Amino acid sequence: MSGSILGGDETGAVVLDIGSHLVKAGIAGEDTPKFVFPTTMGVDEVEYEDAGEKRMRKIYSLGSNKINFPKEGRELVNPVRNGLVDDWDLGEAIISHCYNAGLQVESSDRPMMVVEPAWNTIHQREKMAEIAFEKFNTPAFYLVKSPVVSSFANGRGTSLVVDSGAEFTTVAPVYDGFVLTQGLRRSKVAGNYITDQFEHLLAQDYQLDMVPANMISSKNAVGEGETPKWEKKPSYPNVSESYMNFMRRDVIRDFQISICRVSDEPYNESILKGIPTTLYEFPDGFNRCWGIERYSVTEGLFNPQDFSRVPVNDDPAEPPKSDLEKMAEKRLPAEKPKRYMDLAPALFARQAPTSTDPSLATQSIGVHHLISEAITSCDVDVHATLWSNIVVCGGNTLFPGYTERLSNAIKRIAPPGTRYKITTAPTNQERMFSAWIGGSIYSSLGSFQQLWVSKKEYEEHGSGIVATRCP
Repeated sequence: MSGSILGGDETGAVVLDIGSHLVKAGIAGEDTPKFVFPTTMGVDEVEYEDAGEKRMRKIYSLGSNKINFPKEGRELVNPVRNGLVDDWDLGEAIISHCYNAGLQVESSDRPMMVVEPAWNTIHQREKMAEIAFEKFNTPAFYLVKSPVVSSFANGRGTSLVVDSGAEFTTVAPVYDGFVLTQGLRRSKVAGNYITDQFEHLLAQDYQLDMVPANMISSKNAVGEGETPKWEKKPSYPNVSESYMNFMRRDVIRDFQISICRVSDEPYNESILKGIPTTLYEFPDGFNRCWGIERYSVTEGLFNPQDFSRVPVNDDPAEPPKSDLEKMAEKRLPAEKPKRYMDLAPALFARQAPTSTDPSLATQSIGVHHLISEAITSCDVDVHATLWSNIVVCGGNTLFPGYTERLSNAIKRIAPPGTRYKITTAPTNQERMFSAWIGGSIYSSLGSFQQLWVSKKEYEEHGSGIVATRCP
């Protein structure tokens, strides 16, 4: 590992990727994140006395073991909405948990790199820098866009990154290490969408109420499709609705991961009926062999118009602020702009064109149509390069058959004569954690070390420095 800016010592930076479903944390140069835990956390309000007065304060519980433990009055909340931290008190708690419980390192000893979504706003970026330097006293800081490092993790400085995670499926053109903002597309047809569809199917078609395993005292074996017979633990506390919703959806997520498949070709019930079924048993004992449902629900990833049992849950979202468009007003008068191309030629060859109002919130269309829209929105000179460098990552792409189906779908919509190529990481872990892995590689490069924003620079210029130093 290359030395960091800390006096030449061999000190690996901390790399953080705060996703909508999982937080990934680790040390730069490592192959995979050392610490992975749910973004959702428990919040308890406790009473205490201050100068004779009774006050309330919040206690945060993080990590799977703590949030899965049933406790009366505990609310489960997720501080990430639309891919961005919505509550910074909870965001700080997540970062503290990474340092103290997971990595067990001092934040003042190591630089911090944070992986951010491509649509991050200037306010969010500056707030993260402020927290890094003032709350965690990090010696250096850097923000890097998720598609850029995902592309880098797959050995490419230029590519079209297709990342299908929990909250969003995002398609982002990356050219020489910069996101082409005018081609950025995202859709909520993603992991949570699949969970919503199964939740509706199980409740409406089978009248099933998901029961978490920790609620069950005992259960009896039942035949396939029969009503489950189970007993609730007498000591089970009166938990909050937010806790029960989280646990129910956790059961469904395990179910969808276990049985889901993607058809190689557009859904054809007459053909898929002949495919062998898969037996799955829920925690309460209900069991059934699942057949075409395994394919009909995931078909929504490619054809949500015809295969959505419930509508896509679209939150109103502003288009991303083009941070680089703000560079002129944010530029530091006393500082000569860095020549990024001299520091890291492979990633910073030139600044790509950006749009002030990209059509970001394209909703409820298949991923292959997002790809087509993203590429055709870019300059025609880069079309061929993007078609031939499609990088696929994210948890939903692990469904068996996903890559094959995407390839067949692209073949149908790509312009005649187009040569396309889909690249995926060789292992599931690399595909799930591609952004973190890319950040780990990136921040340990010798050519990167001059790009860190130091504590001294932050104190001189304030949080606005990230607009110029972290494109």
